[in-house]
Amino acid sequence: MTGFKEKIKALTRGNRDDLVTGKETEYQQLQSDPSNSQFIATEQWAGVQICSIFNEDPVDHGLAAGAGSVTYANRSDADLARFKRRQFWVTKMQNVLSSFTPDGIAVKLNVSAALMMTDMERHELFKLRLDSKSITINEIRTLGDEESFGPEYDQPGIPDGTNAQEEIERQAVILQKMYLAVGVVITADEARAMAVKAGIDLGDYDPAQLGVKPQPAIGGGA
Repeated sequence: MTGFKEKIKALTRGNRDDLVTGKETEYQQLQSDPSNSQFIATEQWAGVQICSIFNEDPVDHGLAAGAGSVTYANRSDADLARFKRRQFWVTKMQNVLSSFTPDGIAVKLNVSAALMMTDMERHELFKLRLDSKSITINEIRTLGDEESFGPEYDQPGIPDGTNAQEEIERQAVILQKMYLAVGVVITADEARAMAVKAGIDLGDYDPAQLGVKPQPAIGGGA
């Protein structure tokens, strides 16, 4: 047995000699997989415990990755959740820095980089603000580094249209109603007088030409 033990110890020291045993000897190799031999699971659990102490997401530090698929949207949600977890430290840092400033002056850290939204989230927010008339379209375009529209878009909310457009629509409605009423309850001259009174300029006309289809001019040679 002593000789067999010495042969095993020689092999584990890097000796390349062959191991020759009798047929009555049974040999079973002892081995361990890397996850057990390096205590990978134990190390990960220790890391997760440390993250829980400091209110950190283990995924941010390469631990306990989730099985869900990673998309831009849920990654953005995760970034926002990380900022909320660290808001405690941001507040404490602001308070400490503010203690070094004169009375009445407070330090506010710029956390806009941590609050970046997706395009969809940004447009939904702008839509809510436009509906509540708390922002103008030109202000939104300025935030997006885009050229502003005309001055009519400097008013909060979504403009209903320019004054010229409103006047055109008003005149169109009046003329449409008059067209239906002429020959039924009013005459053409009465309708024309009502249109002029409403501020609609119909121009001069020849009553004899009403209902006459215009004819193209006939050109002649010299």
